[in-house]
Amino acid sequence: MGRYAKLFQIMEALRKRVKICLLLGFLYSFACINAQHTENYALIFGERYYKAESYLKRYETLFRQRCQEYGIDYRITAAIVFPELIRFSPEKDMLESMSNRAFYGNFGGEYGSFSIGCFQMKPIFIEKIERFVSENSTALQEFLFITEYKYPQEEDKAIRKARIERMSKTEWQIVYACCFIQIMEYRFPFLNTRTTEQKTRFLATAYNRGFEQPEKEIEKWMRVRAFPDGKNATRKQYNYGDIAWFIYERI
Repeated sequence: MGRYAKLFQIMEALRKRVKICLLLGFLYSFACINAQHTENYALIFGERYYKAESYLKRYETLFRQRCQEYGIDYRITAAIVFPELIRFSPEKDMLESMSNRAFYGNFGGEYGSFSIGCFQMKPIFIEKIERFVSENSTALQEFLFITEYKYPQEEDKAIRKARIERMSKTEWQIVYACCFIQIMEYRFPFLNTRTTEQKTRFLATAYNRGFEQPEKEIEKWMRVRAFPDGKNATRKQYNYGDIAWFIYERI
């Protein structure tokens, strides 16, 4: 009996340890989730956040009109581009626009493709969007106009320069953002079955990482903290999807 009693004691001790481990795991997961929702990005980014908020309000009417025109959720679309409004700097934008005109405009994307405009879009990003729309013209026919230029297709340099001029205008950046949403909903039909939070986080991550990326890569990147300087930056970084969802809940 002594042997069985000792075995029982050992098993009881193990059972208690398993319970404790499970409880600790639950508390850790809860703390992680709670931490995501307690980050106050308005306080973290301060003046840059409020400038971004002011910019969004200035164009809200136009933004809502375009989203309604294309049957797109304004709150989701605004939320996914908002982190880029935080990152946006007029001084830096001027320099990078000049660089795009000098390098991308004259020589192409392999020589330079810098983020410009309020939503920080790169010319090669717009090229990919135009190409995707052209290749899927039936499903995305209402956006075919973004692929049209007054120059013949062989005049690459003229088209690149015209593309940069479009990108410098907020009205065009809004159109490109709406087109991005439709492309993503076409590529990933399952998004319409997800919760609003899941959809917002996925779309925001794809906007940050690259809409042409496969589903697994986007989902992997949803856990990465790389905003605003990149995941290898020395100062603390934040998750792009977390910021987008924070904004969504406040629009």
